Amino acid sequence: MRSLLAALVALLAPAVAAQQSTAYNPYVTPYLPLSAEAQAVAEAGAFGPTADPLRMLDNPAVLADFAGGVSISSELTPRWLGFEDISTAGFAVAGGVRGTLADRPASVGVGLAAGAFSMPPFVLTDVQGIDLGVFDPGLDRTLALGVGGSVDGPVRVRAGASLRRLTSGAQLGTVGGDDRTRATAADIGLDVTLPLGRWLQPAPGARGARFDVELTAGYALRGLGWADSAPTYDPDLVFGFRPSATVQRTPSAGIRLLTAVELNAGTPRAFRVVGLEVLTGAEDPGAEFFGLSAANVLLGAGDESDQVLTRQAGRLSLAETVTLSLGAMRGASFGSRESSGVTVSAGGALRGLGRLADAPALVRLGQRVDLRYTYARYTFGENSFDASAAHGLVLRVRP
Repeated sequence: MRSLLAALVALLAPAVAAQQSTAYNPYVTPYLPLSAEAQAVAEAGAFGPTADPLRMLDNPAVLADFAGGVSISSELTPRWLGFEDISTAGFAVAGGVRGTLADRPASVGVGLAAGAFSMPPFVLTDVQGIDLGVFDPGLDRTLALGVGGSVDGPVRVRAGASLRRLTSGAQLGTVGGDDRTRATAADIGLDVTLPLGRWLQPAPGARGARFDVELTAGYALRGLGWADSAPTYDPDLVFGFRPSATVQRTPSAGIRLLTAVELNAGTPRAFRVVGLEVLTGAEDPGAEFFGLSAANVLLGAGDESDQVLTRQAGRLSLAETVTLSLGAMRGASFGSRESSGVTVSAGGALRGLGRLADAPALVRLGQRVDLRYTYARYTFGENSFDASAAHGLVLRVRP
């Protein structure tokens, strides 16, 4: 069972490394990718359009994308890092309305997201091999309620905020007890998208075709204003000191560059034939507001031993139906992680078939209803852990 504890400690390493020896973070879910879409791109891509409302846990500004309909998302990783009895699960629902602000297109979306990390109890031993008792991690949970809005003009600006309620499992260091801590925190996010393609080619070419380019930059701050309940456990038996339970702020920033080819551009029948996204980003657990460098954010560059966690990813979409993803993550004592994924969209397939068959009814159906399935997989550095496989479903309905 020592490998189970090693897995948990590896997960919490960024938060532990970011704090003094008198404090540690008992919460697991803030550091878990509870979206299959996120896992497919090494958790990059929180800044820019997304189809998965679970991504509000990374950047609440994405809720603006779910106006004009209702989206429901679910995620399951049944064998986290290959362990049979460790799993994660997530669920989210989001929706909103579109309108105008100062004669500019605008939208407001709201969302509710929940996630959990489940791990079975096991026996702890000290360095001499003496049993210290049963460590019961319990069920670590998060629940978030957020709102996001956007305004489209020469650039598109999105902003959002959410409140998150966290409940820890039994604390790291709790022996034979059932103590829990709880916290309430605020997350905020902001990103700006530059529609470079529209600037370079204001009017679509022949048959409405356009080569589109977009650049998005964003910033989010999670864990703002933590209010923890007081722990009642005695961790001296395990660590030899008395840490206080806390959660540090986690600032993050990222870049998204999209190049795409669209048909019927600028109309309700716009169809993306192919799109390629390059995603980078970084986060710095424990920093107050911004401890990241330009190389961290713009290039996803960083060292595996750095506290900063950096991400690099690419995503290729074909005919709005199939999306292929690759990503990598390093730093924050994680070592390196590599990810891959594939997403299939039923709505995109309907829209594509409708255009090929000249069937407007199929196109309209594909625009109103979309069911997306994502399979994501990532490996955890050079450790002996197996790969994690996540499954995600997103259902979106528009009037």
